Amino acid sequence: MPGIDPSFICHRLAIYREAKPVSQKQRKIGGERIEAVKVETQKLLNAGFIKEIKYTTWLANVVMVKKSNGKWCMCVDYTDLNKACPKDAYPLPGIDRLVDEASGYAMLSFLDAYSSYNQILMYPPDEEYTAFITEQANYCYHIMPFRLKNAGATYQRLMDTVFVEQIGHNLEVYIDDMVIKTKSATDHVRDLEEILQQLRKYNMRLNPEKCDFGVQGEKFLGFMITCQGIEANPDKCQALINMRSPQNHKEVQRLAGRLASLSRFIPKMAELSEYGIKYESRGALKAQCLADFIAELTPSIPLEEQSWILHVDGSSNTKGSGAGIILEGPNDMMLELAIKFDFQATNNQEEYEALLAGLRLAKDVGVKKLRCCSDSKLITQQVGGSYQTKEPHLQRYNLMVSHLTSSFDHFQIEHVPRAQNVRADLLSKLASTKRLGQHKTIIQETISTPSYDSVAILANNPSQSTWMSNIWEYLTDGTLPSDKIEASKVRAKSCHFTIEAGELFKRGFSVPLLKCLDPDQAEYVMSEIHRGICGMHSRARSMAARVIRAGYYWPTMRSDCKAYVQKCEAC
Repeated sequence: MPGIDPSFICHRLAIYREAKPVSQKQRKIGGERIEAVKVETQKLLNAGFIKEIKYTTWLANVVMVKKSNGKWCMCVDYTDLNKACPKDAYPLPGIDRLVDEASGYAMLSFLDAYSSYNQILMYPPDEEYTAFITEQANYCYHIMPFRLKNAGATYQRLMDTVFVEQIGHNLEVYIDDMVIKTKSATDHVRDLEEILQQLRKYNMRLNPEKCDFGVQGEKFLGFMITCQGIEANPDKCQALINMRSPQNHKEVQRLAGRLASLSRFIPKMAELSEYGIKYESRGALKAQCLADFIAELTPSIPLEEQSWILHVDGSSNTKGSGAGIILEGPNDMMLELAIKFDFQATNNQEEYEALLAGLRLAKDVGVKKLRCCSDSKLITQQVGGSYQTKEPHLQRYNLMVSHLTSSFDHFQIEHVPRAQNVRADLLSKLASTKRLGQHKTIIQETISTPSYDSVAILANNPSQSTWMSNIWEYLTDGTLPSDKIEASKVRAKSCHFTIEAGELFKRGFSVPLLKCLDPDQAEYVMSEIHRGICGMHSRARSMAARVIRAGYYWPTMRSDCKAYVQKCEAC
């Protein structure tokens, strides 16, 4: 391979003057690796990349690495040589910026240099420092080898010099990866010709096996860029799909450890990623104070909460009864739910059950503004207050609806003609006629008893006096106990707790949020963990650790676990 003219660029090693030469002791290599070293060395000799050297002060060992295709790759351990060289501070382009700049173009071409680093020659006096040892002889590189400390910076400097007029206009380059971008096919041919002429001018070579010309999308620096923008990398998506579930206790612990390590970053990752945050060194104190002053006084414009639309309908026939719910939100979001009733229900009961199920679904999604549509005039007028509810069981339904609607910032219910509620009606009929074992295309549920017969239990009820009461009151409305000492303790404890979705959680440094339990719930959790279906009658210390791994917390769990184990007859 001809290579770049050394008068234009060559790689130099700026070794510290006080650095002592290091000659590594030859390492033993297995039989298969010895043959691979001979083959790779002969290839380099035939290509003119290396030459034999007899006297050298620097000497490194070769390291054989097996590629994914089964072939061997010969690398040189330049650890000692790299320590003796200062780092070249030549700036490499930001990958995020390159990906953003290369996306959204109609026509793309991806180029890859052939043996990229090997196209740059070494500075002749520095060739002897790249010497390496083999079973046959010692050799040194005539071209710039891989694994050198500043090889990437040297190659990036070459590319920036060669394509100084094209980069940012119709070309993006990251070391040896190049992408040509144009808005139309005709312009792409002209730009491609311009880039190839520059390559030919400086005697550079491309690897045709890794080049793609005139495509609309391809992977670039680990990202999938297309004419529509940046898309998910299919290889990474497939890796997640193919990831097998944990098969034993050790793999479960390994997975839990990884999740615990990321627990502090995952909850806010989506919010932080949209701002493009990057690290910058701290500037002068005066500038920082000015920036803080501006940031503090900058008014924030609250975003208006978008309204959701709920369609509900009940249906009954000879095969049974059911309900259909459709919840429509912003960005074309739609949730469909079909519910089958395993009890005899009147038409009004079906409509109320459908409305309650829809309100519960909207509450679980986190909806704040809701507009409900139903083709039952009786239900809409009773909930709206225009009609009086006389039947006792409908009064109980109406009370439950009022309790659920109070959780929304804005709620409106209106009567619509049946023609505008066709989809919900079809879902209600589908729920009552669905055959067992049939493939489900929508979410389906079965309700065995009327909703007013179910007992609702709040996990964190502030009306019950437990160890959580003072913390709950302080976090919700700022109320503290009258005793100053107790108030100080509550204020200090509360910083370790938070309220999410109406429940109290304890924060952790290396664990996810832990759900706080009252004494009755704690007793049930200890029973399940100690002697439940997955229980193993573990000791108190191990039992308390399993409670935390399960995601629960209460302040006396260690002593409670110890007392529970002592009372267990099987233990």
